[in-house]
Amino acid sequence: MRFFRALWRFLVGVKDALVLLLMLAFFGTLYAALSTRPATSIPQNAALTLNFSGIIVDQQSEEPPFTVLTGGGGLTREIRLRDLVRSIDAASDDKRIKAIVLDLDNFLGAGQGHLQAIGHALSRFRAGGKPIYAYATAYTDDSYYLASHANEIWLNGLGGVLLTGPGGANLYFKTLLDRLGVDVEVFRVGTYKSFVEPFTLDGPSPEALEAAQSLADTLWASWRVDVARARPGAEVTPYLDTLPERVSQTGGDLAQAALRARLIDKIGNRTAFARRMVEIVGQDQQRTPGRWSSVALSDYAAATQPCALATGAAGGVVYVTGDMVGGEGEPR
Repeated sequence: MRFFRALWRFLVGVKDALVLLLMLAFFGTLYAALSTRPATSIPQNAALTLNFSGIIVDQQSEEPPFTVLTGGGGLTREIRLRDLVRSIDAASDDKRIKAIVLDLDNFLGAGQGHLQAIGHALSRFRAGGKPIYAYATAYTDDSYYLASHANEIWLNGLGGVLLTGPGGANLYFKTLLDRLGVDVEVFRVGTYKSFVEPFTLDGPSPEALEAAQSLADTLWASWRVDVARARPGAEVTPYLDTLPERVSQTGGDLAQAALRARLIDKIGNRTAFARRMVEIVGQDQQRTPGRWSSVALSDYAAATQPCALATGAAGGVVYVTGDMVGGEGEPR
């Protein structure tokens, strides 16, 4: 009897192991099927359409393996910088790509270093003789920076070019903490260490203001120089200095004010912009009315992925982003 009990336990263990392996194989296959995109054919004379819906990042955030199965994911779309730059450079020499379209309607912004890297790539694309077209309902600092590299900048008639420059405000809690009887113990070394000031002051210190103003001035000066180089005819400074008067002269029409300042080239809605793109690159392969022949960034980046080198020294880049915290954080 002892032998048969041992044999039975062995068989049950084998059965459980096989069931577990089959389940793992099933879910692994399902995940691979859902996460693998079919190969995309790039049509001839197409436009590389760069939809800047989201933010530009060096490294996209990690997602749990089964996020794709549950339909979850981050609320903010992240676009990897190197995919953008590499795709723009590849499109420069790709005879199938006739133009680039910058869809900036839902662009949430990027660091100025990222904007400059993309801007340089767009300038290289234009230097090869291919045009760039930009569209948005409204342009802010970051979206207009990219649009300034386009041959034609389109603006919705209900929108405007809303440039503000870098800046912002902080909340300060010293009075509130005093009323609540909260005692904040701070250990700080250095004059310009202003991180803890919201808990110890009711406003920024002179040193904090000096540092913030220096950074803002540097970023804004760099922004103006780059935009002026990309679009020499744009009257950015006069437009900002006399914006109320210019808007008044157009009867409150921000789009017309931007057009008169040569910040944009065309006023029209997305339908009119689509018709213009059909004139440039033709209709899509399905001959859908109002749809131009195009390839999306994700498809083009996958289709033009460079092959890994088989030999030679390898190098790696480690991206360090986010707050410094104790314990464990998300993998990056």
